[in-house]
Amino acid sequence: MSRVLLIDIGNSSTKICWAEGGILGEQMVIPAGEEIERKSEIFGASDHSGCTRGAPKEHPCCSQKNRIMISSVSSRLKDMMPMFEEEETYILRATDELPFFINYKTKETLGADRVAAIAGAIALYGRRNMLVVDMGTAITLDYYDGESNTFIGGNISPGVRLRAKSLNDYTSKLPLVDVGSDYKCEKVRLGRETKEAILEGIMQGIRLEVEGYRREIEEKVGKEILLVLTGGDSKYFHSSTKNCNFAPENLVLRGLAYIDSWLSNKA
Repeated sequence: MSRVLLIDIGNSSTKICWAEGGILGEQMVIPAGEEIERKSEIFGASDHSGCTRGAPKEHPCCSQKNRIMISSVSSRLKDMMPMFEEEETYILRATDELPFFINYKTKETLGADRVAAIAGAIALYGRRNMLVVDMGTAITLDYYDGESNTFIGGNISPGVRLRAKSLNDYTSKLPLVDVGSDYKCEKVRLGRETKEAILEGIMQGIRLEVEGYRREIEEKVGKEILLVLTGGDSKYFHSSTKNCNFAPENLVLRGLAYIDSWLSNKA
């Protein structure tokens, strides 16, 4: 069974792992801007067909091209492309033929990460009505209708750190706040000093935003939808967001693997 190298190029980092038969291997995360200098680590993220870790082609069994699936929302992809010029590379685009339909007016501007996240949710939960919320640098909220197998559309809003930075940058006195690793968003918590008020304003705002989207979409379409949270900042909302599924942070990589399997079976 052939393997494929999955690469998710995000705003703040690049996530990499090998997959075989839709099953993902160990994930590696590389900070944004360090990808080219760590090329050997990218291709050595997992042993490939019996290879030892290392750059492609340096082991006899790596004489064939590596198969690569890429999702990118960053201009860094242009600088990284020479790394993949000798490989069999597929760059995901919303205009491609996919295992689901996309009802979006400007498919050419639709982020590949949003497409892959929907695919990952389908891989995990099947063709159900879902609101997929990816909490990263930006927060994307995308609705998928399982009955028609269609990505209907969605919205984008600032993520946790963007909101905090904006309050600090565009006011004269509000400090920059950070979310501690042990922070948990609880319902109806009001700040009693300025940093707490900023933090809770940001986090409670995001929680109410997500829950409000789900409630109003359910009212609009007249059916229950599954709320799927993913992304690095989703961990802060585990204790306060009810009746939802917390998907793995590698949902985009999982979606790439799902699309790769679909394309392989279609060929």
